[in-house]
Amino acid sequence: MGTTMFQNNILITIYSKSIIKTCPVIFILLAAATVLVLPHYLKGFPVGHSIMFNVYWQQHFTEQFLAGDFYPRWLLNYQEGLGTPVFYFYGPMPYYLLTAIEMIFGSDGEGFRTLTIGHMLIFFLSGVSFHILISRYTDKFWAILLAILYMIIPYHYIDIERRAALGESLAYVWIPLVISGLWNKEKTWNQLFLAGICYGGLILSHIPSAMLFVPAIAIFSFFSGQKINVFASAGRAIFVGITGAALSAIYLMPAMTMQDTLPPDAWVTTVGREYQATQWLLGVSSLPSFGVMAYIAIAISSLIGIFFTLSYIVINKKTGQNTKSTKTRWNLIFACNIIILGCWFLMSIFSKPIWENISTLSKVQFPWRLGTVVDFCSVFLISLTAPHIFNNLFSKRLIRIKRHIVVRAIILSCFFGLCAYGLILGYFPKTVKSQIGVNELPEIQPCFDTTQILAVWPREYRPKWLIESDIYLAGNKIEDLSDIDIAPTLHDDSKIIWCKFAEPLEPIASLRELGTDESVVIDMRKTGDSFIEANLEAPATIRVKRLYYPHWKLTGSAGQEIEVYPDKQSGLLVFDLPEGKYKLTLGQRLLGPEKAGIVISLVSLIGILICICTFGRHKINEKVNN
Repeated sequence: MGTTMFQNNILITIYSKSIIKTCPVIFILLAAATVLVLPHYLKGFPVGHSIMFNVYWQQHFTEQFLAGDFYPRWLLNYQEGLGTPVFYFYGPMPYYLLTAIEMIFGSDGEGFRTLTIGHMLIFFLSGVSFHILISRYTDKFWAILLAILYMIIPYHYIDIERRAALGESLAYVWIPLVISGLWNKEKTWNQLFLAGICYGGLILSHIPSAMLFVPAIAIFSFFSGQKINVFASAGRAIFVGITGAALSAIYLMPAMTMQDTLPPDAWVTTVGREYQATQWLLGVSSLPSFGVMAYIAIAISSLIGIFFTLSYIVINKKTGQNTKSTKTRWNLIFACNIIILGCWFLMSIFSKPIWENISTLSKVQFPWRLGTVVDFCSVFLISLTAPHIFNNLFSKRLIRIKRHIVVRAIILSCFFGLCAYGLILGYFPKTVKSQIGVNELPEIQPCFDTTQILAVWPREYRPKWLIESDIYLAGNKIEDLSDIDIAPTLHDDSKIIWCKFAEPLEPIASLRELGTDESVVIDMRKTGDSFIEANLEAPATIRVKRLYYPHWKLTGSAGQEIEVYPDKQSGLLVFDLPEGKYKLTLGQRLLGPEKAGIVISLVSLIGILICICTFGRHKINEKVNN
C-alpha cells in the first residue's frame, strides 16, 4: 500500500513538473497566435476566398450538431431548406473545431467571433505540433522560436487569412505530428500509431493536402534512421497510410464512392479551365495574380531553408563532425531538400504532363497547395541546422568565417523578413465588420435572390438529380455538363432559371389540384425530422421543397416505408400516396458507404487501442513475446 502511494506521488510530481515546464510554452505560442489575428479586431474580419462557405457552413453544421446530428453530412436548412450534401465530400474536421469553439464561447449571431478564434487556434495548434516534433531534439529557446516561425511563415498566413482555407490550414497542425511519429528515437509501435492517427486527422481535414503529403511520408520514412532499409521504410509508410485511411473511413468511404451523385467530374468541369491545375503552374504565360503571390510566399520559406542548408554544409566542413546523430541529421536534411525540390518541380510548368494524365491529381486544382509541404520542410530544415550553426559561430575555430556568415544571415533575414511583411500587409484582404457586410458582397446572395451569381451554392455540390432536371437543363443536353468550356456558364444560367421556378413554391404541394376537403401540410424543421399530414380523396403525387438525395427516408405512422424519388421536372423530392389519411415522417437514413465507413473506422479504432495497450511500447523490430 505504501509502495503504491509512493509511486503515485512520484508520478504526480513528474506530471506536475511537466505541466509547469509546458505552461510558459503554451502561453508564448498562444500570445503569438493572438497577435496574428489582431487585425480581425483592428480592421475587421478578412474577406478570404472561402469566407462565404466558412460563415454559412459553420452556422448550419453547428446548428445540426447541437440538435443531435453529430455528423451532419447533409446541411438540412441550407439554401432556405433546399439542403446540400456538402459534408458527404468536404472534410468535417475544421467545422468540428468551430462547433467546439461555439459550444465553449457561445455564438455572436454572425459567426465572426467563432471564425476569429478558429483562425487563432489553427495558428496556435500548428505551433504546438511543431514544438512537439522538435522539442525532443533541441533546447527550449530554439523549440519556441522555430514553432513561432512555423506559425507565421508567409504561405501559412496567407492560406488562412487571405484564402480562408480552414481545412488546408489544419494540415499545418497534422503534418509535424505525422513526422514526429515516423522520426523518433524510440522506434516504438506507439509512435507509428501516432503517425497513422494524425494522418487520419489530415485526411479528415483536407483530402488534397493528405494526398500531396504521401510522397513526403515515403521519403521521410526512407531517411528517418541511421541505416536505410528500403523494405522497412516502405512498410512504415504503408502502415501509416493504411491506418490513417482506415480511421478516417467514416468520411473517406462516402467521399470517394458517392461522387456519382454530383455533377460529372465535379471539381474540374463545374469550375472551368481557370481552376485546372495546369493553369496555375509556375511558368505559364497567364498565371493569375494570386498564384504569383502564393509562389512568392512559398519561395521565401524555400530560400530560407536552402540558405540554412548551405550554411550548415560550410560549418560542418570546418568542424568535421561525423557522429551518429550527425548522420541522422544529414539524412533528414537530404530528405527535406529532395521534397522541396520535388514540390517545386510539381509546381512548375515542367510537370504539366503529370497533372494532365493523372486524373486524381488534377482534382487538387491548385499546384501551390504543395506550399503546406514546402513550408514544413523549410522550417524543419532550419530546426535541423540553425541551432548547430549558431552554436558553432562563437567557437574560436570559426572566428574567421563568423563575421561573413553573421552579416549575410542578418542581410538575408532582413530581406526575407521585409518581403514577408510586405506580402502580408499588401495582400491582407478587405474586411467586413458584420454579417451585413458579408451579405452585401457580390458573391454572397441567398438562393432566391436571382440578381447575382450564387457562389455560396457551389456548383460542385449540386446533386445530379437537380442539374439533370428539365428546368435546370433549360433545353441543354446532359452531355453539356461534361464540357469544361461551357459547363460553368450553363450552371450559372441554369441556377437563375431554376431559382425563379422554385422561389414561389410552397414547402409541400400536390402535383394535381386538391379538392376542397383535401389537404397536405408539412412541419418542415430546421433540424431533425419533418412531419407531413395528408388527407386525400384520390391518389396524388406530393412534392416537398427539398432537393432529392438517396438518403431521404419517408415512413408512415405504422413504420412502413414509402418510396421517394426525384421529380424529373425540378429535381425536388416527390412521392406517391393513394387516397386516405396519413401522418408521415420525413427523415434521413445511413447509406451503404456511410455504414461501411462507420464499421471500418470503429473496428480500426478498437484494434489500434488494443494494440497500443498490448505491445505499443515495444520496439518496432522487437518480437512482442519478448
